[in-house]
Amino acid sequence: YNKNLLLRNEINNVITGAAGVRGESSTSFMDSLGEDASFFERALQASMSMSAGMCGSSDCASPCTEANIAAGMFYHAHCDDMAMYLQCDEFGGCFVMECGSGTVW
Repeated sequence: YNKNLLLRNEINNVITGAAGVRGESSTSFMDSLGEDASFFERALQASMSMSAGMCGSSDCASPCTEANIAAGMFYHAHCDDMAMYLQCDEFGGCFVMECGSGTVW
C-alpha cells in the first residue's frame, strides 16, 4: 500500500468522521471551519502531489524524497521560476512558495 494514499485516506476519514459527529456533510463541515480548513486542504494537496510525484500544482518534480528529508533538505529551487521555491514538510509534502518581495532563489 502506498503511504501517500494511506495519508490521504486518513485525512479524508478525519474530515468525514468529524462531519458525521456534527451531523453535517464533509463540505458543510469544511465550510464551517473557515480559515482552519486550510490545514486540511493543504494536507490533501500535499498527499495528492506526493502520489503524482509533482510539487503542488506546478510542473516541478517533487524534491521531497525520503533521502532529502532525512538529510534536512527542506528548501529547493523552483524548476522554472526564480522568484519561487519549493518547500518540503517532514511527511514528504511539497509546497510552491514565493520568494520575498524583490528577491529570487
